[in-house]
Parts: sequence; C-alpha cells; structure tokens
Amino acid sequence: MDNKAAVIIVGAGGIGSALFQDLCRFLPHTLDIHLVDGDTVEGKNIQRQMFSRKDLGRNKAEALQEKGTMALGLDRIYHHAWFLEGSHQLHQIAQHYSRVTLVGAVDNHPARRVMEAWVQQAADKRTVYYVDCANEESRGEVVAVFADKAGVQGAFRSQVDPAVLTDDRGDPLKKSCNQLLDEGNRQVLATNRKAAIIALECIDAHLKGETPVGIVYFRECQVPRLKGVAPGDGPTEVAAK
Repeated sequence: MDNKAAVIIVGAGGIGSALFQDLCRFLPHTLDIHLVDGDTVEGKNIQRQMFSRKDLGRNKAEALQEKGTMALGLDRIYHHAWFLEGSHQLHQIAQHYSRVTLVGAVDNHPARRVMEAWVQQAADKRTVYYVDCANEESRGEVVAVFADKAGVQGAFRSQVDPAVLTDDRGDPLKKSCNQLLDEGNRQVLATNRKAAIIALECIDAHLKGETPVGIVYFRECQVPRLKGVAPGDGPTEVAAK
C-alpha cells in the first residue's frame, strides 16, 4: 500500500457538490479526490446543487469531476457512477491509500450503515477519518469519527441515533431537500452550505493533525457547537466554534 492520502465523497448532491467545490480550491492538490454517486442530474437539482443546464442527464459524479478538471486544471479527481450498496465498493477505491478521509453526504441510512461498517473494517490497515453530514430546512449536524488500529475515537451516528440501524427509508429526515424547495423553503440552500463548510473545517483540521471528533450541531443563524460523544452516552459539550 502506498503512503498516499485520499478524500472520498459519497453523495454528489446539495452537500457533496458544495463540499467538492471548496475542497478543490482549499485543500492540497497532492490529495486524490474520489466522487461516488450513481444519480443523474435533473432539472430540480440545478436550483440547489453545483450543476448547470448543460449537465442535465449526466451522472452527477462525472459532471463534478469534469468541472474540477476543466475549471481548475486538477488531474487527481476520479468519479465512480455507483450507488453505495456494499463496503466492497469503498475497499475498491481505498485499497491503494494508507490515509483516507471518507465523507458521507447521503440522504439515506442504508448507505450510512455501509460506510460505518467499512470504517471499522478498514481501520486495521489504514487511518480513516469519517465525516457524516445531514441537514434539513433549518438545522443539521456533522458527525466526525477517527479510526485506526488502536480503535475508534468518537461515536458513529448509529450509536447516537439507533434508527440508522433499522430505518431503510430513502431519506432519514421527514422531507427531502428537493421537497422542501418545491414548497418554497430556501433556507435549505444555506444549511447545505453550512454543513459543507463545517465538514471542510473538520477535514482541514484533520489534515493539519488536530482531528476533531464528535458532533457539530447547527440551526439557522446559531453558532455551531462541537460536542464530544462516547458510545452509549449522551453528548457532552467540549468546545465551541
């Protein structure tokens, strides 16, 4: 295994596309970036995601890869037109890397279960920093976990919200971002960006050796607060941003 680092973003929708745009400009260009999403661009996506009308009908991950390659001249971006259904898919991407940052930007619990399982499996051979994002119209949270041979620091979302383990619905929240936009709620645009920025801050800190773990909760204009979480325990505030 090479001593290489990669960021894998699962989900190229509202949060994933915003985070990708920032990662391309903000993080070292020695990092490989992998985009995973089996979905295609629809008209309703253009309103809140980083796509244009020329992308209609294209795979989301492929369209974003092209934007990063053409606009910024980056050549270390890869796309995978998959829906995440098994940990073997993540293994296929990560097998050549000793350090992986995995970002969950999905709207369903089955994909979260796959990522959590893979993190625990993969930590025997590499360091993994896992950042899981979720939001609705005016609130959300970002969960950060670090894992290596010594074990897991922080708590997975399923340890804080047991519904992750049993809920197979397409969206973990009551309404999807697209539904909310159809109803005229524009706040979701801001919360997508806020989740993406918090994830970017966590990733940047990790790459600098600080590696924050815990949960960042945010709501509308309130200042996010980082809370450390131990498996089976309620959150305990440890720092404020």
